[in-house]
Amino acid sequence: MNLTSHSIASGSKTPAFRIHIADKDVTSELDKRLINLTLTDNRGFVADDLTLTLDDADGQIVMPRLGAVLHLELGWKGQALCPKGSFVVDAVTLQGSPDTLSITARSADFSSALSQKHEHTWHETTLGAVVKDIAGKIGLKPALSDELKDKPIDHIDQTNESDGSFLVRLASRYGAIAAIKDGHLLFMPQGEGRTASGKLLPIVALTRRAGDGHVFDIKGGTRWTGVSAHWLDTREPEKKKRQPAKGNQTAIPPAAPEASEESNPLLVGESANPLVLNRTYANRDDALQAAKAQWERIRRGVSSFTLLLAEGRAELYTEMMIKVSGFKAPIDDETWIISKLTHNVTADKGFTTSMELERRLKIP
Repeated sequence: MNLTSHSIASGSKTPAFRIHIADKDVTSELDKRLINLTLTDNRGFVADDLTLTLDDADGQIVMPRLGAVLHLELGWKGQALCPKGSFVVDAVTLQGSPDTLSITARSADFSSALSQKHEHTWHETTLGAVVKDIAGKIGLKPALSDELKDKPIDHIDQTNESDGSFLVRLASRYGAIAAIKDGHLLFMPQGEGRTASGKLLPIVALTRRAGDGHVFDIKGGTRWTGVSAHWLDTREPEKKKRQPAKGNQTAIPPAAPEASEESNPLLVGESANPLVLNRTYANRDDALQAAKAQWERIRRGVSSFTLLLAEGRAELYTEMMIKVSGFKAPIDDETWIISKLTHNVTADKGFTTSMELERRLKIP
């Protein structure tokens, strides 16, 4: 069904897209046949998914070959379309009758390269240099925030560990997100939306009137009250345990010059029932980074929010920050992070965007 004809009849805005398959513009042909277009934008190393369902009642559609590259731009007629990346055709399904053709494509799959195990040692370097090394090895461009790229690393080993696992470990230590988008390896603080080139995106404001449906969920709360960690003091090689201080998010040690790591640990959370990290860290700073990041993840998971936008927003990406208004105080008072996006275009319902949101938390 033609999207433009339907929009004119209903008096609504007209969804628009541009699709190239194997470098050929097939937009005009697909627009006449589109039944459904669904694009799912995932976070981290999970590939993005694109599904096209087309009317092939006349049997005239040429089936694309598996492995063909598909480029998508999405938005509204009369406005600049948003590039949504490149996808590799993964499956083609013909079903009838009447015949429909479904094309499933996924963003470039780096799972094979990321799953190969390697041995590597870095010494007296920076986080940016480590990420750049790994990105270059798997054919990606690194994109790090200024906040993270100059973080010093005294020493770190990748021992019989895949690049994917190592990147996740690094991200966990520094409270970051590692993701692959449009040929870039992104490494950024959790809750900071950035483009594939690493440019910081603004907070997006949404009102309740922009939504067509929502679900807000508060869980009963986590049983963990904080996070404890271990580090190895090289001056006295015995495992040290760091317990969260009661009643404080972070306890800051006295600024006395003679204060030692043993007498003045840095603490996260409360001591009633802490989660104990099972890894021993090389120094106090590494242990603190890991404990902060884990405590932030625990607290973020307590509530969730899903929102369906009646008019699709193709410019939105995962990890962008959202502020909403017009709901209840526990919702409006939070800053939210997009954890998953689903853009949907149909001939009968137009262009809608569904987003899964989680709380954005920052621990000093």
